[in-house]
Amino acid sequence: MTFIFGQNETVTNLDGVDENLRPFYTANEAEDGFVIKPDLVEVSKAWDGINNANVAIRKENKGLSGKKVDLSGLSEYGTTPAEILEAFKGRTKELSDALDKKEGHVNPEKIRVEMKKTHKAEMDVANKRADSYKTQLYDTLVKNVAMAAINEHKGNAKLLLGFVENQVEMKDIDGKLEPHVMDEDGDRKMGGAGSYMTVAELVKNMKGDKTFAALFDSEVNTGSGPPSNRSPQGGPAAKGDKISSGDRIQRALDKRAM
Repeated sequence: MTFIFGQNETVTNLDGVDENLRPFYTANEAEDGFVIKPDLVEVSKAWDGINNANVAIRKENKGLSGKKVDLSGLSEYGTTPAEILEAFKGRTKELSDALDKKEGHVNPEKIRVEMKKTHKAEMDVANKRADSYKTQLYDTLVKNVAMAAINEHKGNAKLLLGFVENQVEMKDIDGKLEPHVMDEDGDRKMGGAGSYMTVAELVKNMKGDKTFAALFDSEVNTGSGPPSNRSPQGGPAAKGDKISSGDRIQRALDKRAM
């Protein structure tokens, strides 16, 4: 359907306006909606005139039956159909060029590109914020709990924390992130009383596991003599002399790194 500006001098929204003709409109300051820009009113009238001429030509062509078509009503555009059509094309181009030169001309494609860029930038910021929140939540639900449990069971936090984190995954359950202790097969581990294992329970179990037991404190007398009467320096053992197995491992790693 041909769009007629004369029938749409004011519109509630631009949904019904051809995308190429939307730059003719500006926000209506008097009331809600849009109105034809004052400096484009005459251009819009010329546009309607060209469209009316085009409609008339089409009607005349459909009604041709060997009779001569009366083109007197279109004399301002020419005297023959060919002249009128050529004039129509020329005026259309003039209007298009004039519209392009108007300050504030709206380029729909440019607007879409800018909106896409803005949306992407906003999403990047939102994603970074979400990642920051997830990190804080992970520190609270996993790291802090693990460190408290390791300290409670006198473990070597520097060596144990990585092993704990390797067995814990954050899962989204109905929009809520939860720490799940996982086994080697990727299944959630069970804890005591038939419930799922917590991070604190994981640390406690690791202390009783021979694989990790050496990373927890145990009182051991060292020296060249019997354990009961030798000190780490080779002399009599002083009461209370002790060294953590985890500390011994850590010292060995520190020496190797030197």
